[in-house]
Amino acid sequence: MTGSFAHIEDVTCYEGSFLRVAQARFSAPDGSEHRRDVVRHPGAVGIVALDGDDVFLVRQYRAPVDKEVIEIVAGKIDQGDADPACTAHREVVEELGMVAGSLRHLQSIVMTPGFCDERLELFVASDLSQANRAPHGIEEDHMETLRMPMTAALSMVQSGEIDDAKTVIGLWAVAGARYSG
Repeated sequence: MTGSFAHIEDVTCYEGSFLRVAQARFSAPDGSEHRRDVVRHPGAVGIVALDGDDVFLVRQYRAPVDKEVIEIVAGKIDQGDADPACTAHREVVEELGMVAGSLRHLQSIVMTPGFCDERLELFVASDLSQANRAPHGIEEDHMETLRMPMTAALSMVQSGEIDDAKTVIGLWAVAGARYSG
């Protein structure tokens, strides 16, 4: 088979405060056309915040799954935030009330490519110092900050208590980098 898939157009079905749902049209290598429902997302960041062998996590209510979820610090990239590192620094202040003296990009991941174009930039934050927490939104107003040894967080991943994808990926990526050599 020659050729490749190509995006032809999006027709917006819904536009919300930060995401858009489109019916997208594509051509296939054989020349046929097909449609897919696609969620267009501005992108996000996830931050594994470390202090020595401890990691900071947050527990917050997530309406789509109707439960409290334990997660790494995270947030969507706002329009105008050209550099995801700016969003990462902002989220550490908003959610933890800390400033990251060091912020290192870990990796870039697509979250749910079967229906959404969201790309998440993972960072590691360290050299943390206290700042005024600046929660943004009702869920952050009620979120709980957790500090625990990385080994305890990894145990929570293995037991299924932590099941958020970006958190699982971020914790394992940092643990692998720290303990592999």
